[in-house]
Amino acid sequence: MALDVSGSVNATSIATGGSTAKQFDCGTSSFSSGSKTISFAFTFTHTPIVVAGITASYASAIIYVCNVTSVTTTGFTVYASLLVNNTYSTTSSDNFSWIAVG
Repeated sequence: MALDVSGSVNATSIATGGSTAKQFDCGTSSFSSGSKTISFAFTFTHTPIVVAGITASYASAIIYVCNVTSVTTTGFTVYASLLVNNTYSTTSSDNFSWIAVG
């Protein structure tokens, strides 16, 4: 069985073949400074795993780093920095996407 989606799907949990359903949340946001605090759309039953990545279209000489910290059942904080010519700096206006699974 497969699910083919064009557009978006909203859900807070999905069965994973076992008896335990997994919760998930995801989104896109932008930085207003070098960090951003995200609140989940609901409270997870257990602390989720969160992955975030910058969505940008710059030259390949730039390497972005997203550090996810302070993950709780209600949200997390993400810090962004970029490496240009061997120098790190914070980014202040780039978009990023994230997904949380718990």
